[in-house]
Amino acid sequence: RSLFMKEKHLMLHLLSQISKGMEAFGALTVIRENFELFRPVFTPSMETYTWTRELLLEKLEAQYENEIGSNKRNNAINTYKSFLDFVDECFQNESTLIPAPILMKFLTGCETIPPVGLPADKMKIYFKHDCGLSPNGTACACLPTVSTCALYVKIPVHIQTEEQMMESFVSAMKKGSGFQLS
Repeated sequence: RSLFMKEKHLMLHLLSQISKGMEAFGALTVIRENFELFRPVFTPSMETYTWTRELLLEKLEAQYENEIGSNKRNNAINTYKSFLDFVDECFQNESTLIPAPILMKFLTGCETIPPVGLPADKMKIYFKHDCGLSPNGTACACLPTVSTCALYVKIPVHIQTEEQMMESFVSAMKKGSGFQLS
């Protein structure tokens, strides 16, 4: 018992201080009255915070800016379908170049779902049209861009297949920093 107490003494002191602080603001009473609601916040469980394909798909919202039936809109729809195939590959194939947690870190800044949720209900998908030639005169080599704060992804419409999508996201992650592929 004394070994346990010696090891845990500092932690117990910290927990006591946190408890007193929460009590001072009335939060401890609310938490105790709504224990089940607060369980995910105070109970470590990776299941609670693990991204799933279904959850991501619920959050995605394609932003088509062109008229129905136009070539630009059809290109954007095809690009979005390729993006969805790419997402499926990341979530379903453990040996993929971009595992789901790394993809989610790139898209949202978080490998797991934040305990308080994301800053927006939807992750908007925008499409970049008319890329043009690169400065050296070769075909466009645009890459997907993301905003982890505003929660959006901008994908060039010349990316039309799952393979191109994978290549472009791998390249974007390598050129970015902190996404474990650089």
